[in-house]
Parts: sequence; structure tokens; C-alpha cells
Amino acid sequence: MTTVSTGWIPPTRGGVAATVRTLARLARNAGPLTRWYAAALPPAPRAAALQVGGQLDGHFAPELRRWLAALWVEAPDPAGVELVMSPDYQLHRLHREGYLEGDCDDVAVLGAALALARGRAARFITLSFTRNRVPEHIYADVFEPGVGWLDLDILKPSGPLPAVTDRTVTFI
Repeated sequence: MTTVSTGWIPPTRGGVAATVRTLARLARNAGPLTRWYAAALPPAPRAAALQVGGQLDGHFAPELRRWLAALWVEAPDPAGVELVMSPDYQLHRLHREGYLEGDCDDVAVLGAALALARGRAARFITLSFTRNRVPEHIYADVFEPGVGWLDLDILKPSGPLPAVTDRTVTFI
């Protein structure tokens, strides 16, 4: 499924929950390009073609995080729009443009889709930093056997993080 979805999402917990449900559906239903990339990422035999720095350490999640960080350019959504890109759409853009681009929900859905395609469990974590408890940031966690949950949050806000007022976990 190679799609981009745009729309107005109410700035409420319900609006964010609707976005997270959309991201989970996109991650679970990723297409053939996502499955190909997942198979090619380290520590798979074809890893040399996609490896970006570092040594293969035998764990998929840390290599996926390094790969995403090396190729990602942070780009916020247009004002007033929640832009959601399917994993295959993002990977088609990588083929065309040589880099990945988007905000935290884009890296979360791509990371989760690649992890699921690789047979790993994945979940989304949303964080709120204000009293109204409406989530402002999302990232994906990947379960690495023998290690536990590892985050793919390559777009953490810079500087010291404010206190988290709410944290929600959504298993995919």
C-alpha cells in the first residue's frame, strides 16, 4: 500500500488515538518494498548493501535505529495538517531521493513496519509534556529477543526533556 493520507485531526486525545490506529494499520499492512528492506537490513546476509556505519552486532533493532538515523531528515507536517505516509511510500521516496523524510509519526510507522516484517514485535509510545495530556510525540519500540524493548526514537526533542505528563503504549 503506497499512500499518503492528509487530514485535519482534532488536537485532542481522541484525535491522536485515531492517528495511532491509522499508523498501526499501515505498519501491519506494509507492502512488498517494506518486506524487502526488512529482509535486507542487518544482520541479514544481504546487509552489506544497506549497512550504514557501525559493526553488525547480531541484533536487528539497534541496526534498524542506526540505519533510520543515518538516512532521516526531520521535516514537520504542514501547519494544520496531519500528514501520514505509508512505509512503502517512504521507501519509494528513498529510492527516488536517496533519503527519508518526515516527522516523528513517519519514522515511527516505518520503523514499526520494518520490525514487524522482520518478525519482531513492535509498539507505539505516545508522550505528553503538558497538563492537557494530549500526546505531542510518538516513537516505535521494537522487541529484541534476549534484550527487551528498544526504542527507535531518532527524533527525540533536543535538550533536556520536559516532564512527561502522560505515556501511552499501543501494541501493534
